[in-house]
Amino acid sequence: VVLAAVVTGAAVAAVLWRKKSSD
Repeated sequence: VVLAAVVTGAAVAAVLWRKKSSD
């Protein structure tokens, strides 16, 4: 469960980072 949360959080952070970088 914890691992899944970490992976999900990392994926979300990566998407937000790309979005922020793109902007």
